[in-house]
Amino acid sequence: MNPKLFISYSWKNKNFVDELDYDFKKIGITLTRDIRDAPDYKSLSSFMKSIRECDYAILIISDEYLKSYNCLYEIIEFLQEKNFEERILE
Repeated sequence: MNPKLFISYSWKNKNFVDELDYDFKKIGITLTRDIRDAPDYKSLSSFMKSIRECDYAILIISDEYLKSYNCLYEIIEFLQEKNFEERILE
């Protein structure tokens, strides 16, 4: 069974993430991603909290990421997990 991966990124890095998403799909892994999965949640903040439910988080850190309130909110949610260090893919 494939691990559940959440990708956290700034929308300004969408083109890069689109390519990464495509590459993961080619090997049979679907990333949990806002543009595909957020409508399943009642609010964007609920979706962002779902980072805690995934096996791993891929963090696409950029200048834009560090200046984004929503990206930092996702990270704060993730950092609340005891074993967050073991679940980050950079």
